[in-house]
Amino acid sequence: MSMCVLIIPLWAQQGTVFQEGDTLVIQDERLSPDPFALGNDPLTYLTTHIKQKPTISKQSTHNLQVEQIDTVFTLAFGANEFNLYKWETSEGQKGNFVLTASVKTDLFKTRHGIKTGQHKAEVMALLKQYNIKSIPHYVTLETPDSGELTLEFRDDILVGMHYVGSYD
Repeated sequence: MSMCVLIIPLWAQQGTVFQEGDTLVIQDERLSPDPFALGNDPLTYLTTHIKQKPTISKQSTHNLQVEQIDTVFTLAFGANEFNLYKWETSEGQKGNFVLTASVKTDLFKTRHGIKTGQHKAEVMALLKQYNIKSIPHYVTLETPDSGELTLEFRDDILVGMHYVGSYD
């Protein structure tokens, strides 16, 4: 008697999709912790690669959870806003990352090509690998331990994208 073993590689799985109230949730570890493709230095990218120059505010902070975080930058591009944390270790390593973002115009798009103003059908086509049949008021794209991007729809149109990252 022979035995057949079927091996399904992890990359073939399409994540988990479920609905909670008026929100469709897509959980997938392959979703990016950098949904707007800003790279390893989002502060530099946002201040040098976007045609519209931002209004920048800077605030010193003492984060009790992550002591290396010492500054919060808020970059506003009209109705769009990004909050970035700057960090530095005692060994001199430095960096920054997006903790939150609120995008309400088509100035920014996600690495999937999603941008404010698109219709639900366009967004479903961009996320076709998840076999979405319909979109309620919100869609949340979750990357375990890395953050979530929530797409907000009014009627049939995407009116905002809200990102909350993680510094774990």
